[in-house]
Amino acid sequence: MTEAQFSIADIAGIDMDQVEEYRFQLPPQGAYVWQCQEAGLDTIGQDPGTPAAVMTFKALETHGLVGLNPSEAEQDFVGVEHREVFFLREAKDIGRVKAFLVDAGFAATGPFGDMLKRFGDEKTTFAGRIKHRPDKNDKDKKYANINLDRKAAPKEA
Repeated sequence: MTEAQFSIADIAGIDMDQVEEYRFQLPPQGAYVWQCQEAGLDTIGQDPGTPAAVMTFKALETHGLVGLNPSEAEQDFVGVEHREVFFLREAKDIGRVKAFLVDAGFAATGPFGDMLKRFGDEKTTFAGRIKHRPDKNDKDKKYANINLDRKAAPKEA
């Protein structure tokens, strides 16, 4: 899950004619059908970094997106990737990850790391809404999160 590391020499030699422009954009609020592309444990930040559950999703469908620019169509956001990060600072944070997976219709069982990997490997697909929320320290900065309808975990037989 960790990004590839490059040396200064590697970066200096990159042919910019071969690099596509990339601009960050929050996915618009609205309903999507998501498919997990990858999920696992990682550390975010530096010295020593905070443990996190990191999941990357791809939008397969969009429905009722709001706040689109006049030059955008809802279909433009099919295929968009979105990343959810759950920082794991205390025990209840692991419970938040389990609740997310259960609400996505996934059997959240077994060892935590194996369960996350299985969620990605199985390309779990589910419906969820993107909601925007402000940064707690900078109200002008926005984040997008997938919100799911709450579901009860399946009962053991």
